[in-house]
Amino acid sequence: MKNFKIRWTEKGERVTSVVSYDEPSALKEVARKQTSGLLDVEMIEVPAFGGARVGGGRR
Repeated sequence: MKNFKIRWTEKGERVTSVVSYDEPSALKEVARKQTSGLLDVEMIEVPAFGGARVGGGRR
């Protein structure tokens, strides 16, 4: 499954979502942000779980 974060410009600053979305949810969120007037809204593919290991530490 692919995961996405959303990036946009708000008040002159680039902002990236804290949460990750699946593709259908990301597309809806992009449309919502564009409709609300935010600029340069884009989806960015990210590794599952943000690339972090569950449980942390070395294995």
